[in-house]
Amino acid sequence: MPFTITCDDCGMHESINEATLELRREGMAYSASVLTNFPAVQHAFELFAPYPDLHIGSHLNLSEGMALTGISPLTNDIGRFLPIEYLQRAWVYATPEFLEAAEAEFITQIEVLRSAGIQPEHITTHMHFHVIPALREIIVRLAQRYDVRWVRAYRARDTVIPNNPFIALRENSSIRTLAYLAPVMYWLKLAPQDMADALSTLRGTVEIVVHPALLNTPLPAGTRYPAPARAREVEYLRRVWALLHEGA
Repeated sequence: MPFTITCDDCGMHESINEATLELRREGMAYSASVLTNFPAVQHAFELFAPYPDLHIGSHLNLSEGMALTGISPLTNDIGRFLPIEYLQRAWVYATPEFLEAAEAEFITQIEVLRSAGIQPEHITTHMHFHVIPALREIIVRLAQRYDVRWVRAYRARDTVIPNNPFIALRENSSIRTLAYLAPVMYWLKLAPQDMADALSTLRGTVEIVVHPALLNTPLPAGTRYPAPARAREVEYLRRVWALLHEGA
């Protein structure tokens, strides 16, 4: 059962970058999805540079921090992304102006990686907004344009969460995704053995997603997911990792 562990939200804060590096040194983290619209992105680039086997991707963002393209239909009047609650409606009822602004922002965020000499290996989305077909169409087009190897799986039937009745209903797709997506955050109320058991039944590459941070770190104002919850994910992942490798 091949799998890859991706650390999301790198670049948002130094604590997230440092927790990701810890997981890489422990032999767990394979990929880092980087938010490029936060000041700590340069810290991430410097921290990860000695580890070329930590694969860097673009974690596209429309809902936290400041837009790199300035004031647009995506933002308030100072260029800060609108709250997720507003954007959820805008994503579903997307106007041409909204989609044009989103594509411009995506390109600018990806180009931050390229300007640092990094070829993005993958594209993921903050708050998983590429489930919206109109936005996913843009992302797939950009993945082809930038020769990105894979885009995060987005279908319910590909998502490894507790009691997912659709997990077996899969079909081939022209989009280059890994076979399954397994977010650690949805397993925290269950024993690590439950997640390990679910992963061990699958055939195909599984992307295990963790949102890391060091404990008791003040993340940027307005961050929806606090450091203690992120640190709990990391510890849970360590236990799942150990179970998956017992007897290996």
